[in-house]
Amino acid sequence: MPVPLLDDVIRRSIYEYPTLYRDVDWERSRIKVLGHMFLCIGTGLEWCREGWLYDECSRTGKPRASTLAELPPGFFERELWAHSKLTPEQEKSLPTVLGDTYHYIERRSGQPCLMFEAPTERDAQEILTQLGVGENEHAAFFREMRDNPDRVDPVSSELRELCDRMSRPFAMRARACEGYTPYPISEYSPVREILEGRTNSLAVENFELTPDPGWLQGAVTICEYAQAYYLDEERCREHHSHWEQTLPQYKQDLRDAKKGKKLWWRLKGGETVTQFAKRHWEKHKREQLRFLKRFLKKFGT
Repeated sequence: MPVPLLDDVIRRSIYEYPTLYRDVDWERSRIKVLGHMFLCIGTGLEWCREGWLYDECSRTGKPRASTLAELPPGFFERELWAHSKLTPEQEKSLPTVLGDTYHYIERRSGQPCLMFEAPTERDAQEILTQLGVGENEHAAFFREMRDNPDRVDPVSSELRELCDRMSRPFAMRARACEGYTPYPISEYSPVREILEGRTNSLAVENFELTPDPGWLQGAVTICEYAQAYYLDEERCREHHSHWEQTLPQYKQDLRDAKKGKKLWWRLKGGETVTQFAKRHWEKHKREQLRFLKRFLKKFGT
């Protein structure tokens, strides 16, 4: 098949998974998808010999791509909600309940997932109630916590509010507005396969890799983003590997070690746990920047 346009694949991903990728605009949403495609591992994406990534988990026997040439007008401005467990009966009642309300259905492994517009979460939950959707599947668990003082004492206002929300149908806001945090590049990341000039898959046969120019430019874009990110210490503070993020867990590991649990890491002589966390982060950042510099020197504009 012809090489699909990278942006057409990206549009389809945003449209199909708005809870993961739909940000306030196209540029921010596109970065999220590029990060998933080119930096992450374990995504089910594999290179085909024509130099583009396809979903090997689709198991169609040959590479294929889901594409979308255009997103609907006003797609990024709408207040969308998602419900992923729509029954056939509920699906049949959509025209009656939603009428002209903007909505669409994506089918994931045959399971219909409903995306629909509503001004607030309460409004979205009311629509789901009209469709016959019951309370959140975790409602009973949180009610038990609320009603059993031996488990939670005192019962916080936050828990009471959570129980109230759980007593209604589950509507997930279909927007991801958090800034994109680059996934750590490893030996199996597609950008590393590009740099090495050979695929490194554990699932399919490997081969010499020459990426399609349009797809290569997408890899360059996300590497430029990641490089700028790691060079900005303030932005780095939100990274899950930043020392301020990992320090609480390291401290907990030490407390657990005193109770006999084995540590998977070790302090150097005289080193504090804070110094260790900082050293570990700096090592990670240094390795990422070293790779990104090599990649952009070879492929960057």
